[in-house]
Amino acid sequence: MVNNRIRTPEAPAIQPEDDEEASYVDYYYDKPGDLPGTLDIDPDAPPPVIILIDYNDEKAIRQELETPEACIPFLDSESVSWVDVKGLGSEDVLKRLGNVFNLHPL
Repeated sequence: MVNNRIRTPEAPAIQPEDDEEASYVDYYYDKPGDLPGTLDIDPDAPPPVIILIDYNDEKAIRQELETPEACIPFLDSESVSWVDVKGLGSEDVLKRLGNVFNLHPL
């Protein structure tokens, strides 16, 4: 019987030369066994605060929104809308934001 397995050596670890280069190689990896699209929320992360800035030539407004769904009326407006999310501590809020903006879960 012939063993057809091919063994490859493990790749050597990349050793960054400085802090700037370290930021390029310091990737975040999911835990083995996690499904694609799984959100891994840091338990110490602050809760999300959603801030909407909506403007055109004549006016500008800035308001804190209570829910992700409060963004919906601004999706089809003629003005420019900017949504700023500060804090990533709620998987539910992040998934609902993804649904509002039709973001693919991956």
